[in-house]
Amino acid sequence: MKIEPSNRREALRTLAVGGVGIAAAAVALSKTAAAEEVALDKTPASIKKAAHQLVKGAKWEVVMKHKEDDGHEYYELYGTHDKGLNVSVEVAADGKVTSVELQIDLKDVPKAALSAVSAKLTAFKPDTATALYAGDGIHDLGKALFAYQLHGTAAKGKDLTVEVTAEGKIVEVKREIELGDVPKGVSDVLANKAPKFKPDMVHRITRDDKVAGFLFASKHRVAWLSHDGKEFEIHKED
Repeated sequence: MKIEPSNRREALRTLAVGGVGIAAAAVALSKTAAAEEVALDKTPASIKKAAHQLVKGAKWEVVMKHKEDDGHEYYELYGTHDKGLNVSVEVAADGKVTSVELQIDLKDVPKAALSAVSAKLTAFKPDTATALYAGDGIHDLGKALFAYQLHGTAAKGKDLTVEVTAEGKIVEVKREIELGDVPKGVSDVLANKAPKFKPDMVHRITRDDKVAGFLFASKHRVAWLSHDGKEFEIHKED
């Protein structure tokens, strides 16, 4: 069984460059050179054990093995946990867990976090929530760095994703915008770096109320371009 993102917006989320702390570790831009699906029964026991110890009772359905340009290898396990909610765990080849994403009920998000988001983004209507955990070697989710990610829609039904701490500090906002609203300078850099790439969707990424960059998507590709044009990554969706 292969789990596909519900749509390209979900794929975009996984490519977003993290801002600080949890965001940097949990949703860092992938520099993966190669990725392949690995059968669950062929996945190293140490990898499965590390994931099971952190998310007890999870039912793993898909395992992806990644190898970066520098030779670094890691695994991503996808499945479901409590009440059939989604879960993913990233495990380094040495068995150290570096990130965990647990879908949770909206009612389980702290009130301080929800209040901060609703006060700043009045038109935002979240429909899903995810708890994000990150660290160099996570052994206990209760001791890991964490934040919450709320996903839903804003004005005119546009896609919106917000990362917020339990205390209510908004870390990052990913907002779907019209392609025509991308600054010309950014569009020109994109056209120069990837002349054959024709995006049909774009998200603007802001951190600390400053635009950090843009995530572009076409049917088969996603690309990140920083606001200053210095950082660029493009990936083909499998």
